[in-house]
Parts: sequence; C-alpha cells; structure tokens
Amino acid sequence: MVILDRIMSIMEVEKISQKQLTDYLGLQNTAFTKWKAGSNNSYIKHLPEIAELLHVSVDYLLGNTDIKNKPATDNGNGLSESEAQLIKLFNSVPEESRALVVGMIEAALKSHGLLK
Repeated sequence: MVILDRIMSIMEVEKISQKQLTDYLGLQNTAFTKWKAGSNNSYIKHLPEIAELLHVSVDYLLGNTDIKNKPATDNGNGLSESEAQLIKLFNSVPEESRALVVGMIEAALKSHGLLK
C-alpha cells in the first residue's frame, strides 16, 4: 500500500481529486475506493499514466528513488513519448472494445506491409 500512499500524497499536494485520476485513466470512480480498501491493486498496471498525470517518475511512485521529477531525456518508465501516449489512449478504450482496436491496428499494419 506504500505506492498508493505515495500517489495519494502527491494528489493532495497537486490538488488532483480521485475523480480526476479515475477519469484520466478511463476508470469508474469506484476503482479508487477499491484501491484504498485494499481489495484491488489494479493501479499497478496504470503506474505509467498515473506518473504522467502527477508529473513524477514511475520509480518515484515505486519508492525506488526520492527524486520526484522524471529526467528530461526519459519519461520515467522506459517508454518513448509516443509509446506512453499509445498506452494512455488504449487504456481509455472500454475493455469490451479493446479487441476491436487491436484488430484495427493489426489490419492497418498488414495493409502497409508492416505486419505479416
């Protein structure tokens, strides 16, 4: 729960509400309540997006460093900016539509000869 405590602490300082965070992640507001209750830790898979919203590195959220700011040359999660943006967009797609999105991407790549 240390990670969630760190997230909530930064949210308080940055004046970011639980609703703003869950909206940003494309989740129902009840997700945060479940995280706080300890009944769900799905926030782990959203750490890159949470770090982006809070303007900190994933390493900071994990407690691996006391340096909040991510380096200027790195987005803090080992991903390029376009990869991080793609993950953010994909996470905003409802779960039941994700297979369709993947299929569309695969079809586009195949049509350009980038995927066999």
